[in-house]
Amino acid sequence: APVAMTGNGTWVRTQELVLATAFALVAGYTDVITIVRWRGFCTMMTGNLIFLARSFLADDPSIPHTRFFYMLLIVTFFIGIVAYRVVEMRLPNRGASTIGIMLGAAQLAAMMA
Repeated sequence: APVAMTGNGTWVRTQELVLATAFALVAGYTDVITIVRWRGFCTMMTGNLIFLARSFLADDPSIPHTRFFYMLLIVTFFIGIVAYRVVEMRLPNRGASTIGIMLGAAQLAAMMA
């Protein structure tokens, strides 16, 4: 169901645009850092699944990490999905964005450290 707009519709759309672009920036930045530094994908689970499957099928020296590394990335990704649902159910239509901004800022700060 569509989210009801409260207040000024233009301002709400501007906020949505700013949040969406901020999340895209953080996701892109984070993906590049994890690919370059650790040869893993933090937001693209397909790549992690491919590396995980390859690690089970053969001893391939081109796979830079252990099975545990890729399984951990996939599991923590799904934990993030569950956390989103829990926050959104407790604070409908505002909780996920509020928490997401804080998590994104913390993640960006950690990557720059």
